[in-house]
Amino acid sequence: MDKTPKYYFYKDKFKFEKLFDFNELVKVIDLVEQSSEFSMARKVNSNYIFDSTFVMRGISNTSTFFKDLNTMLDKEFNKNKIYSDTHLYINFVTAGKAAKHVDPHDVIILGLYGETMYILNENEKLIVGPGDLLHIEEGVYHRAIALSPRIIASYSFNGKVNA
Repeated sequence: MDKTPKYYFYKDKFKFEKLFDFNELVKVIDLVEQSSEFSMARKVNSNYIFDSTFVMRGISNTSTFFKDLNTMLDKEFNKNKIYSDTHLYINFVTAGKAAKHVDPHDVIILGLYGETMYILNENEKLIVGPGDLLHIEEGVYHRAIALSPRIIASYSFNGKVNA
């Protein structure tokens, strides 16, 4: 039996009743922990904004949009009702990127705004846009590169996804 970690891509998996509104983002900025690769910088300059991927952790209970999003993903993937949460990854310009990494659990990536290229297992490339869903199993090396300003919701919980 093949035990190689896998990923699954679903184009236009979710149709949103309304497009993602940046005002939703503004509502939660003061409510959640935020970090970026330059979070230790004392002075904020344009490089901070343009070279960073901003991470907003624990957004699942911050607004109606994000509560509904987390509930929708729970219903679809979290059959065992294990604690789950959603984080946002935000780039304001093209070419923002994350380091290649492996997560210790399955991750569900949902495109909310813009386009992101995911490089999986060194050589496979997928473009995630609004409504697209990428399920990355534990153990899959991946890296994200913003192809435009983008917002990605990253949903996970401790346990395998029951898709």
